[in-house]
Amino acid sequence: MPTRMLALFLAILAGGCASKSASGPTERGYDPASTSDSPRFVGLWSIDTLAGGWPADMPDQEQRREADLFKQQRFEFAGNRLTITTPERQMQFSVSLNETVFPKEMTLLELPEQPPKQPATPVANRPAPERRECIYKFEGGFLFVAYSVGIDTRPSEFNPRPKVRAKPGEPEQPGVALLLLRRIESTAKPELRATTK
Repeated sequence: MPTRMLALFLAILAGGCASKSASGPTERGYDPASTSDSPRFVGLWSIDTLAGGWPADMPDQEQRREADLFKQQRFEFAGNRLTITTPERQMQFSVSLNETVFPKEMTLLELPEQPPKQPATPVANRPAPERRECIYKFEGGFLFVAYSVGIDTRPSEFNPRPKVRAKPGEPEQPGVALLLLRRIESTAKPELRATTK
């Protein structure tokens, strides 16, 4: 991510959002007296800013191109389901929250496509469903989501950092991707494009 964009993003993290009300604007349909975060997720979200997670040696131009692709995604939460829509496909995940820890935890487990687009694959040959161990927080009207890149463990803080490729004899240093999601009013989603193999 270009240095100026990263500096601006970190400034938001450090205090820009804190200047707004502590709980942010009341989300549509959310009761501030509720003891659960689940209703706060409901609706359609887009990526406002993202940082970290890229390989440390990825050129800035390539990072910008990847960031533009990420920003085309739409995240729709409904109940305990998340649908991520890109121009190429839709993915569905089950969502489970743990609000009893700090930072709060969100676990996403990819659900199989319905209906199957090809003959059933024997269970032994199916790829394992994607599982994403995240932390989250609501702040200043935004939803912050952080997850590790290059390792399957959950991050412990909202601190974006690049993924450092392993050198001979050294372990790879995983990165942490941080998404800043903004609720969007429109229900329009990216138009799915046909893909050819």
